[in-house]
Amino acid sequence: MIHLVDIGADPEVLINNTTYPIPAVSQTDGDISITLDKYQTEVNTVTDDEIQYIAYDKIRKVQEKHTKAVMSKKHSKDAHALAPAGNTVATPVMVTTGADDGGGRRKMLLKDILTHKRQYDNNKIPQANRVLVLCSDYYNDLLEDGLDKKVDMRQFSDDAGGLLTARLYGFKVYWYVDCPYFTEATLVKKAYGSVPVAGDYQASVSFYAPDMFKAKGLIKFYDEKPKPRTQQWEFNMRHNYIVLPRKARANGAIVSDAVA
Repeated sequence: MIHLVDIGADPEVLINNTTYPIPAVSQTDGDISITLDKYQTEVNTVTDDEIQYIAYDKIRKVQEKHTKAVMSKKHSKDAHALAPAGNTVATPVMVTTGADDGGGRRKMLLKDILTHKRQYDNNKIPQANRVLVLCSDYYNDLLEDGLDKKVDMRQFSDDAGGLLTARLYGFKVYWYVDCPYFTEATLVKKAYGSVPVAGDYQASVSFYAPDMFKAKGLIKFYDEKPKPRTQQWEFNMRHNYIVLPRKARANGAIVSDAVA
């Protein structure tokens, strides 16, 4: 369990004040208690027979696979956690306006990101540190839309780690293959790990980075050496970690509209 400080409201700013003494208002902070997620891998075994007769370091490969599996799972859950639960004024979820992709999904257009920018502007979210994470479909849609509009597509080239080389309408843009799903009819986020059904679409997720947080806890590797009776090596790992918005504000999503 960790505790975050919910810092109180910003002070009011007086302009051309003529009333003294200036009013005093106490700064009241709150407490936000958070329980970190616990990621544990299943135990893998490697026998002495395998180690003796294979031509590579299987133990090291098993260790690497466990680390990669935990990283992949926690990044998937991060993307889900940073998306809002549903459409509100403070957490805008909007739908795409492009043409039918051939399967009943409206494609994303560059102007959809501009519309989303206006939603952030209307909420007076600071310009710096806005982030947009595109799902694969939307990244491909934008590449296609740029070609149609004769936009220089070099600005959308995929850089290391999924980071695109150019900002789009003030957003620092990434693309990620495991973005969360929303139900198009209600604009409500699907539960993490739930199976998408007809009418559910992967969404692109946006957020104002300073209003999000992450916390890391225990990382532990469990390594049991071979014993005389089993003559096999066992390994798994555990990692405590979480990413969440501090409050239900300053994050949003763009979801595909269904073609009637």
